[in-house]
Amino acid sequence: MGRPGPTHPSRTTASNPALAEPELESDSDMAHPDQQNRTRQKKFVKNFKGLPMEETVHKRYSCALVGDILLQGHLYVTENYLGFHSNVFGYVTRIQIPMISVTTITKEKTAKFIPNAVAVSTDEDTHTFTSLMSRDATFKAMTKVWKKAIAMNNLASMNDIAEIGVDDMEDEDDIDGEDQIEYESTDSMTSANQVSSYALPLKKDAD
Repeated sequence: MGRPGPTHPSRTTASNPALAEPELESDSDMAHPDQQNRTRQKKFVKNFKGLPMEETVHKRYSCALVGDILLQGHLYVTENYLGFHSNVFGYVTRIQIPMISVTTITKEKTAKFIPNAVAVSTDEDTHTFTSLMSRDATFKAMTKVWKKAIAMNNLASMNDIAEIGVDDMEDEDDIDGEDQIEYESTDSMTSANQVSSYALPLKKDAD
């Protein structure tokens, strides 16, 4: 599992001269689990070419992005990213949010009383996804993957710190070893000097 590259959410939009009807199917529209897995993985790779191909898509939800207008599309939940893709009559919207950049995921309501939306916040922005078939189930799945990604990132950071600490200890051991050699050498020279100073001068033979 690759560690995520970008640290901030990215959003791209493009217009296509060719009119494309919006995709309306979601995982719940397909009965067989294997078919669900193949379909959502294939579409994710196609729609998010800038993300690692080894990203495993756990869930894909049909929803709409709240903005100036509602953009119907699909929300992909992977190990390290939340991705939204919409293609409405050639107008393409693509949002990529690294899990580790997410600060909060909250349940929201449309028109103040319809419980069918989830908001994802980062330090830079908040994206609200509405028209969800089951807000609570979507929220639960997103939160579970998000917390796991944060835990894995924290664990990786702790391992990096531990490795740096071990390297520092090894460097200190090397320095201590060099100092010990110098001390031993100095002690040897001192002992030799003491022996020479204590040695009695040889008597000259009588002529």
